[in-house]
Amino acid sequence: MRKPDDTSGEGEPFELWLSGGLAEIIQLPNEGGFIWKATGGNGTSGQAEELYGNRTEAAAHAGAFLARHAAADDDPYGPDAAHAGCVEPHLGPEGYVDCDGTPR
Repeated sequence: MRKPDDTSGEGEPFELWLSGGLAEIIQLPNEGGFIWKATGGNGTSGQAEELYGNRTEAAAHAGAFLARHAAADDDPYGPDAAHAGCVEPHLGPEGYVDCDGTPR
């Protein structure tokens, strides 16, 4: 994600990249609120259907859209995703497993 220089909720649009897709968070003129426009990793396009009071809220809704429309090879619940960032064995549904999902 490219963060704006100011975090006050004002300023230029910024981009949110997630699950192979891209969303742009935009502040309306005269501090009229924030909207988002996005294209998911699977090619589905969408935009905000309501105004949001702040940039963070708009980004959260845009992120949810991008997660729902992830690229086919970017399954947030797939077996590889479950072990992303894994550094040690951990407890899974069927007992302890290594980072690659191998039972211990």
